[in-house]
Amino acid sequence: MKTYRIALEGYHPTRAVQELGVRLPLYVGATGKAILAFLSQAAREDLVGTLELVPYTGKTIVDRHKPRAEVDRIRGLGFSESDGERVPGMSGVAAPILGRDGAAVGWLSVIGVCARLTDEVWAATGPLVQAAAQQISESLGFKLGRGPPRSANESAAGADEKVGSSCAR
Repeated sequence: MKTYRIALEGYHPTRAVQELGVRLPLYVGATGKAILAFLSQAAREDLVGTLELVPYTGKTIVDRHKPRAEVDRIRGLGFSESDGERVPGMSGVAAPILGRDGAAVGWLSVIGVCARLTDEVWAATGPLVQAAAQQISESLGFKLGRGPPRSANESAAGADEKVGSSCAR
């Protein structure tokens, strides 16, 4: 489960709002998937094997095999994406914050209303969120090369994939 502790809201009248203290499963949305992808392989397999995959929307992952493929993709990119998986019309990007030992201890995310997320904004947001989360991780003592190793398959998993939102425009 994940729990939101801090949220900064935008100024636009129509905006994404995250309730603080709400517990949500790790397979739903960008934030949970960012944490799930950067757990140890044993912890991931144990968790994915026991998840009850309940749909929040028509885009929620409910196929037991998809979380494993999505984890490889996220680990390759270094960040996760969600496009209406929890709330229709909302999209998000998240990257894990890693502690000294490389374990995911939190996340940094940006969520927004699909109608305002152009392809250009969407494509730029993931790498920016990942870079900021990496800076926070380094301030906590994480050093690149430490923590969950990426296999050759994981490193290549997201490299050629087009990052983008399928939000209807």
